Amino acid sequence: MYLPGEQLIVKARFVEEENNLLVRISNEYGGWSGIAHRFEFDAEQDMETYDDPTRTATCLYHRIAEQLVIKLAGSLQLVEDESGRLSIDMKVPTKPVDTCLPAATSPADDYRLDDLRILIVEDDLDNQRIFRRFLEGAGGKVDAAENGQIGCDMVHAAVSEGRPYDVVLMDMQMPVLDGYGATRQLRSEGFDFPIIAVTAFAMEHDRDKCLAAGCSTYVTKRVRKNQLLQIVHAQASCRPESMTTS
Repeated sequence: MYLPGEQLIVKARFVEEENNLLVRISNEYGGWSGIAHRFEFDAEQDMETYDDPTRTATCLYHRIAEQLVIKLAGSLQLVEDESGRLSIDMKVPTKPVDTCLPAATSPADDYRLDDLRILIVEDDLDNQRIFRRFLEGAGGKVDAAENGQIGCDMVHAAVSEGRPYDVVLMDMQMPVLDGYGATRQLRSEGFDFPIIAVTAFAMEHDRDKCLAAGCSTYVTKRVRKNQLLQIVHAQASCRPESMTTS
């Protein structure tokens, strides 16, 4: 996972004031200047686009770190020092920050969603079909909306009928009304059921933006079946019985 003859440097320290374990991943040759400021950074795309061994190696580190962060409910950040040296910082909570995020991976059969009403708000029809197949296969009752405004309208209708959705999967980048706006609107109207952000990014500022909008937690796209069922099951299971909508 690194260049021949290259030293991979991994340092860890406990940040007491944040109750976080900080893991910094770097290599002896550093990275490439300016990458920490490129919000369009996509590790997988960069690996395919650029013929640069150092860049490719760093992208591989990032992809591995990204998957670990998702499992551990942590956050990920690219850090560049004054000399242009690039490091990948993983922050992992040492105490539960979200009891609805399972840390362990179990077989998909352990996460039944029988009779749960789930709304997928997603403009990509392929993603809709994939999510629907996963969720319905686990027993969920699934509806779908192609943008945030339609999603909000469907949530309103379900609440009016006395049958609110148990979980909403909310894509964050959509036309008409994006996931951030739709989530803020629903929360301002008293919708207290879990809203799971579905985003293409796993950087720390992206996670914070989703949570600030009112999302309960988040998953990154290219989500695997077990991961999706875990999070939906956990969010629905930990929702207080007293949680209602107005």
